[in-house]
Amino acid sequence: MSRHHQKRRRQSPSSTIIYVPDRDSDTYIPPRQTERREKSCLTWLKLALGAFIPLAIGICTVVITVQQQHNEDRRFQQTQDNENRRREQDQQQADSLHYQNVYSHYIVDISNSIFKQQNQTTIFVDNRSRLDYIRSQTLTTLVDLDCQRKTWLFEFLYENKLLPSRDQSISMNLQNTNFSCITLKDTISKKFVFKGLALSSVDLNNASFIKCLFLDCVDFSDSSMGHIRLIQSSFYCFNETTLFKRAMLSHANFYRVFLYNVSFDGADLTYANFTSAVFNGKIVLTGTDLAFTTFKDVVVEDSFSMIIANANMTGASFLEDKSLTKAMSQGQIDIMNVILPNGTWLLNETRNWIENGNAETNYTSLGIPNWQELSSSPDTILPTLSVIHLNESSSEAECHLSFNTKCQGGVTQVRLYSFTSSPSFPEPSGPGNLKWSTTGITVLGNGYGIGPDQLQFPHGLFIEPKTQILYVADVSSNRVQKMYPNGKIETAAGQANGDAGSTSDKLNGPRDIFADENENVFVVDEGNQRVQFWEKNAKSGKTVAGNGTSGSALNEFSYPFGLVLDSKKNILVADMQNQRIIRWSSVYDPRTSTGTIVAGGNGQGMNPYQLNNPIGLYLDEPNNNLYISNEESHSVTQWNMEAYGDKNIYAGIPGRPGNSAAQLNGPQGVILDKYGNLYIADCTNNRIQMFCPNAVFGITIAGTGRVGNGSNELYFPRDVAFDSEMNLYVTDTYNYRIQKFARIQ
Repeated sequence: MSRHHQKRRRQSPSSTIIYVPDRDSDTYIPPRQTERREKSCLTWLKLALGAFIPLAIGICTVVITVQQQHNEDRRFQQTQDNENRRREQDQQQADSLHYQNVYSHYIVDISNSIFKQQNQTTIFVDNRSRLDYIRSQTLTTLVDLDCQRKTWLFEFLYENKLLPSRDQSISMNLQNTNFSCITLKDTISKKFVFKGLALSSVDLNNASFIKCLFLDCVDFSDSSMGHIRLIQSSFYCFNETTLFKRAMLSHANFYRVFLYNVSFDGADLTYANFTSAVFNGKIVLTGTDLAFTTFKDVVVEDSFSMIIANANMTGASFLEDKSLTKAMSQGQIDIMNVILPNGTWLLNETRNWIENGNAETNYTSLGIPNWQELSSSPDTILPTLSVIHLNESSSEAECHLSFNTKCQGGVTQVRLYSFTSSPSFPEPSGPGNLKWSTTGITVLGNGYGIGPDQLQFPHGLFIEPKTQILYVADVSSNRVQKMYPNGKIETAAGQANGDAGSTSDKLNGPRDIFADENENVFVVDEGNQRVQFWEKNAKSGKTVAGNGTSGSALNEFSYPFGLVLDSKKNILVADMQNQRIIRWSSVYDPRTSTGTIVAGGNGQGMNPYQLNNPIGLYLDEPNNNLYISNEESHSVTQWNMEAYGDKNIYAGIPGRPGNSAAQLNGPQGVILDKYGNLYIADCTNNRIQMFCPNAVFGITIAGTGRVGNGSNELYFPRDVAFDSEMNLYVTDTYNYRIQKFARIQ
């Protein structure tokens, strides 16, 4: 071996193999660069770990803190709940102790007065004064008692024969007493027999008389008895009549009750339940609201008879009960002038009152022999008539729908008669001389705008009887326009350019107007909560009612709407959101003047003493009656201002909007003609309705009931007026025009 080879072998150990990559290869990385990368990764890893650990600690700290706070809040809430329950228990105990003290004091006081009278050591002059004292204490005490102790107090009066009776010459007057929510139940150990009980005008809402016996013609007239339970109680009256006259019996439960000679004249029986009730003697349902009343499994005894007249039976199940329909076929039930259960003879309904279905067209499918149908159409406004004959066994009954022209002016109304014999069927009478063209003529309103002949949301309408000048309150243009008989148009109040404001020379949303023969104008300035008086050609008005602020005080309004003046120039205003009609003297002093409530003022609702967003007003001054349209209850009220609180639903079905002949939907302006017929702007139904005196059904005299801008159509009419020739004028609000419907002579 050469020295050269030996030298190379000494330099290269035999046990080690070293691979040296090709420098030109893509995978070659210099050792220093690899070292730098490793250091960089280690640095980032240290940084990440350095950041993550505090972050993790922070997150854990937050979670623990939130959990601790949640636990703390829960413990606090539990403590608060326990504290509230303890307070409620303490309050209940305090209330109970208070009620008991009041009740105990009453019992001791009244017992002393009773026993002293019996022992002739009384301080009372006579029995009348003693009863008056007991009444006073009773009224005061009942205000401060719970239901349980009210019941005990009633039982105390019952046991001591202090409850008023129709048979007593001198008895305690319990009118306006609050016996709501009392519960009396006849049991083996405790019997309740009420003889001649007289509880008229008493609050018995949510009360219960279970299995009680009422003898000798009890009297609940004018009492408020909503949701009362008279379950399995019996009412006997052999010589006279048990009275529920004008009682508010909405949702009353008459389950398995026994009724013998009972009058519900003028009562509200809406949603009442007569399931399994037993009827005997004479049952009177005249002027009764039977809407959605349940009659199921009723028992009718031999001496039973019933009269239903001028009643609302919308949605009632009366004619679905077999006993009652059989009694009708035998002539035991007379029905006259009613709104029938499923809307028969209302213009938008199709079902007939006999059985289910349309008897006038499908009578053969009902399986009842000897049906006949006679039809005639006296007027296109009114429904088709039918005369139906029903033979059952040996008796024959007839139900006649006939026409009866009771109202002045010759307008027809519908009545339903039931006969047990076969009288001659009267020929239908057509309408009389009160007719209007169904095609209107635009007399004011040349489109939307503020030109002299243009309108923007016209509302109130008034035609002055002597001058025949037409006035219209144009809400959105903040002005009152007047049109002379020759067609000349001027601005009577507000700014001609439509500017709104609260200064004396401007208006803000005028709603209604009244004008005198000198062209002076009274304006309901709704947005400014006031009534303004503008003299003829004046540049500004002056306030004659209200102080310009919204409120419920007697010198304030809350969105006034309708307006009328009496013969003494006293101002009557429909104060809508205050649910009242308020009268202001013709002498106005902004510092001292206040109004007087003449109707409503008892909150919003449909009770006899309440209004429900009053909008339109008409004053029948000779009879001292106000006609008030209640927008939210869809009815018109006749309110006598002399007998305060004496109101009568004149048109519409309260709380039940609809487009049938008997219903209204958002009524607005109202007016009465010289015959006593009432005309209503039935706004949401897009029509004008006419109601004869005491009529249940109205007649459409303008509009089709559908929205439109044709000459025979209306779009949310707001008010009505007549000129001297009884031509009809209507504010066709959303068509921005005043329409005239000429009377047909």
